[in-house]
Amino acid sequence: MSDDSVVIINKSLPRLDLSKIKTNATCGLPGKPKTEALTEKYTQRIGALQELLFTDGRRGVLVILQGMDTAGKDGTIRHVFDHVNPAGVRVTSFGKPSSAEQAHDFLWRIYPAVPARGQIGVFNRSHYEDVLIVRVHAGKLLPEYLQREKHLWANRYASINAFERHLTEAGICVLKFFLHISQEEQTSRLMKRQKSPDKHWKLSEDDFAERKFWHEYQNAQEPVRVMAGLRRRDFWLPSRSGDDGVPDTDGTPRSRAAEGSQKARRPAGWA
Repeated sequence: MSDDSVVIINKSLPRLDLSKIKTNATCGLPGKPKTEALTEKYTQRIGALQELLFTDGRRGVLVILQGMDTAGKDGTIRHVFDHVNPAGVRVTSFGKPSSAEQAHDFLWRIYPAVPARGQIGVFNRSHYEDVLIVRVHAGKLLPEYLQREKHLWANRYASINAFERHLTEAGICVLKFFLHISQEEQTSRLMKRQKSPDKHWKLSEDDFAERKFWHEYQNAQEPVRVMAGLRRRDFWLPSRSGDDGVPDTDGTPRSRAAEGSQKARRPAGWA
């Protein structure tokens, strides 16, 4: 794997400048056909390891996917978890908080989606939205008293670190991935969706409106190195350009895994 393919962010790094990190790295992969074959091989391996995870029952896995609109979060879930038993994995997407959720601390709605031991949980967006989109649109999304809080963001970073540390100590392996995409590639993907009738459902006015805040989002994401905290909870930034020879994951929105249950029971079909 080439040195510029994946960046591991941790607290030892200086201030992160996302504009300096390549979005079109090939990850050292040998072209699309062989990459697809490797993808099939390793996703089957994930399916086999899921059985061991459940049978052992001492640990769980939480996969956190973050990225700008069109970064390929849905497609990544569809590809990576193609061979897992749906009963052993749960995919959760965190949208705009409800009034009940806003009346609690920002992590309150996250806890119920944390996987049980023996299970896999996937967050399509996550608690990091509360230091990203909420930070960019604080005037609209935060009550006035919180907008005036001097150390709000530092406190939230600390809360996220403590939350993930707690999960790790409780036996939940936390894996975090930021799907890095360029503004030009996002434009291309939005236009493809606009031209494809079967992709219209994925479009909204907000997709285009939020593009005006691209640089604000990039600046808000730079403190992610602070969020990464201890080395065991590093953030991985694989390239998501789409023109790098790697299979484009911006496809079917629903993984078979999305139909899974979070209940800690032995999934049907597992001997």
